[in-house]
Amino acid sequence: MNQVSLPQKDNQFLIHFRSRWVAALQLLCTFFWTLQPLPVVNSYQHDSNGDGDPEEHDNPTDPNDNWWAIDSDGDQLTNAEEVTFGSDPYSIDSDGDGLTDRDERDLSQTNPWQWDSNNNGFSDHDEFYQCYTVNYIDLIAQMFWFSSYYDADNDGAHNQDDSDPINASLWDDWNRNGVSDATDASNEYSMHDNDLDGYQNGSDSHPDDSSLWNDWNNNGVNDDQENYTYDSDGDGYDDSYDSHPWDSSLWDQWDLDGDGVPDSFDSHVGDNLLWNDWNYNGVNDDQETNT
Repeated sequence: MNQVSLPQKDNQFLIHFRSRWVAALQLLCTFFWTLQPLPVVNSYQHDSNGDGDPEEHDNPTDPNDNWWAIDSDGDQLTNAEEVTFGSDPYSIDSDGDGLTDRDERDLSQTNPWQWDSNNNGFSDHDEFYQCYTVNYIDLIAQMFWFSSYYDADNDGAHNQDDSDPINASLWDDWNRNGVSDATDASNEYSMHDNDLDGYQNGSDSHPDDSSLWNDWNNNGVNDDQENYTYDSDGDGYDDSYDSHPWDSSLWDQWDLDGDGVPDSFDSHVGDNLLWNDWNYNGVNDDQETNT
């Protein structure tokens, strides 16, 4: 059968008309699509009884309600962002693993309701800091008590900054001799500076590498030179310089020896047996017997 072909001029006209009609149809579809509200989640997750199992709570029905724009828990995520992410709008750290909900969304990209998102026993917090010294699944199997998923022994030093994270009496024994480096004046190794970087071995994360002295998370960069900062409680003080990174009312109340007395009022910082011995005779002044 012979095919009838249109003249070239008419063919070009049809192509031109068709392309303009398709473009107009696409524009019209886009216009009507924008008139429809974006789909929203109808509820948010909140653990109201603190059992670690979140419940579903209804969102405000009014999309213009101020609730969506505020940050109810101070974790630098609006309630709307928390609903979208699936975290708790009323908890800075939904799963209590030591990473704020914002950190889990923007930095670690982990599940805000699972302390161990990949189920390998190491908390999301510790893995983010490349700390693999505490396997919590093993501790649970051994019925070994621990305080949290970021400071297992509750000595105030996070696991990545703790030389012995499951021993509350030692957190700065980096030479592993059983004595706190801060009070180990008799230990020649601690007092020396092997790499001549100006930091004594006892306080040097890498005593044989002069380029690293404050790299306690062992990622090859000194911690104070890393290009990220964390202020978990939003008090304006980076966590690494905050004595209480989860309490915005406290930031300079350090208690390195865990004796309950802030370092600024402690006569012997680093010795939890002495805190009021201002005459340095080895006995707390209020416990001396006057004769």
